[in-house]
Amino acid sequence: MPMLCRWIERRFDKRLHPASLSRVVRGLDLSRQKTRPRHPEADEAAKAAFAKATMLFVSVGSVSSRQLEGAAPVAMLRLE
Repeated sequence: MPMLCRWIERRFDKRLHPASLSRVVRGLDLSRQKTRPRHPEADEAAKAAFAKATMLFVSVGSVSSRQLEGAAPVAMLRLE
């Protein structure tokens, strides 16, 4: 948020405290978004190969056929 506060100050010549800006952002029904951290030893090639090779079908359990009507499957099993 501090970077956004500095941008607002330069652009609009209006100084806002980060807490005030947080209230404004929430008032606009927005939220602060952050990237997810990555493990430093994560193997990106292995993750990509796994995601490409396998998509597991998720069992729905005890749901009536009426509730499933027109619903798209969550995932499909694909073996190569």
